[in-house]
Amino acid sequence: MDVLERTLSYDEVTEIFVRVNSLGAKLRSSDPALAQITAKWRSLLQIFMNFQAECRPGAWFAA
Repeated sequence: MDVLERTLSYDEVTEIFVRVNSLGAKLRSSDPALAQITAKWRSLLQIFMNFQAECRPGAWFAA
């Protein structure tokens, strides 16, 4: 576990996350991209989660 200084910006923390995790834990190819995108657009993750909830079986979209 790494503890980062509170003075780092969200962008700096995101860059550290991408670099550290690309060498260690197995990430999906979308994980680093999502981390970088949500660093710029903070509410995007919640938008994706809401959309995912709408796509569950029984909703307007079904596989």
